[in-house]
Amino acid sequence: MIDVIIVDDHPVVRAGIRAVLDQAPDVTVVAEGAAGADALRLVAQHRPDVLVLDVNLPDVSGMDVTRQLRERDTTTAI
Repeated sequence: MIDVIIVDDHPVVRAGIRAVLDQAPDVTVVAEGAAGADALRLVAQHRPDVLVLDVNLPDVSGMDVTRQLRERDTTTAI
């Protein structure tokens, strides 16, 4: 099973991505967030296999989130 977190500040986009991923038998969406801070917290909490991350977030850019996660030596694919 592949655990996935979705982070995007647009609820419709998150819902659309989730709808597609929910159809895959080997994928589980374990959490969703709307901001960069959510991404950092949720990855630390759930340790997902994949993080689907928007680049343009209201608080911290997706690029900065990626840098911070790489500095934490996470194995999560982004």
